[in-house]
Amino acid sequence: IAAIDGAPPDPLVLDRYAYLDVARDPYMTGPALLIGLIGLALSTISILGAVNAAAIAVRLVTWPFVVLFLQMAARLLRGKASYTSTFRVTGFAYFAYWLTVLYFVPVIGPLFRTVGFLMTFLGVWLGTAQAHELRGWRTLLLPVVFLVVVIVVGIVSRVLLGGAALTIDTLFQDTGL
Repeated sequence: IAAIDGAPPDPLVLDRYAYLDVARDPYMTGPALLIGLIGLALSTISILGAVNAAAIAVRLVTWPFVVLFLQMAARLLRGKASYTSTFRVTGFAYFAYWLTVLYFVPVIGPLFRTVGFLMTFLGVWLGTAQAHELRGWRTLLLPVVFLVVVIVVGIVSRVLLGGAALTIDTLFQDTGL
């Protein structure tokens, strides 16, 4: 446990106590941000096979929204943690994306990419469940509720933006613009 020996937690080890320590330690926000930014950039490069600044920027901008949707899903399951705790565990879970940088290795490259993405998924799931102190069936339902939240937010956003566009169009027509 990181709190006992003073060493930073190892994000590649899917240890629930390490994620709990990260969630509770406000001094881990900076390292989580750095690990998450680098991990997201590396995974984007791995997916595209090249450096694409626009794609990296999109991934970095969407990260806080992913954390917000995780926060909403966990709260629906009676989670107790704050947004920053969820952000910290997500950032540390993104360390597994660093494995995807080995995608260029000829024979086992795809294995590194798959393992990196799988470990990131499991780390985000485990970390969010630990940060929010979810137990039992609530932990198992977390990814499902997350997907439902993303779908509902997407539909609501599309409807609201469509209504706003219709309103603006009507105003322009009424004013002769």
